[in-house]
Amino acid sequence: MSRKRDEAAHEAKRDEILDAAEALFVTHGFHQTGMAALCASVGMSPGALYRYFPSKTEIIRAIVERERAAVVLSFEPLVEATDFAAALEKHVAQAIAAAAEERFASLALEVAAEARRDPVVAEVVQRAEDEIVERLAGILSAAKRRGAVGSTVDPEVAARLLLAVVDGSVAARPTLAQLPSRRLKPTLRGLIRGLLGLPTATVERSERSG
Repeated sequence: MSRKRDEAAHEAKRDEILDAAEALFVTHGFHQTGMAALCASVGMSPGALYRYFPSKTEIIRAIVERERAAVVLSFEPLVEATDFAAALEKHVAQAIAAAAEERFASLALEVAAEARRDPVVAEVVQRAEDEIVERLAGILSAAKRRGAVGSTVDPEVAARLLLAVVDGSVAARPTLAQLPSRRLKPTLRGLIRGLLGLPTATVERSERSG
């Protein structure tokens, strides 16, 4: 039992460090944040902190992995969705809304910038993206077998395009934030149904009549 408690405490402290690192990276930027500032933020000595993360690169690796796990977990409601297109539309809308949050957008841009500078970080980010795409493509393939996705749709291509829409909304955040949901919703619905190879005429008529 004591070992389980130790592991739980270790994971809790690890998450605390990552939360603090994210806050510092958003406020000051990755390169302007020193390990000393992070140590002060979590009340740890450098030696204690290095037992969790030996470098800032390892911290970024852990942040990316934590986000990957959260994204993959967020796909679960799609697995058994009765109306797959509607469920995917809701999921993408929520993901775009999350990407529009200043903290998330700032952190994502910091990680992306570091990935351009550091090949190790680039590899971590690419691997996380590939794993996200693999899971989403698997869900799309299953939906395709059920007839909820058009027969001509390539699940991997559709998954990568959906990810591009969400990732692109980070850069487009200032513009998207000014658009009311009543304008975004019909276009997003048409986009999702188009990617899924489903007819959009019925949706368009419904939007006009509403």
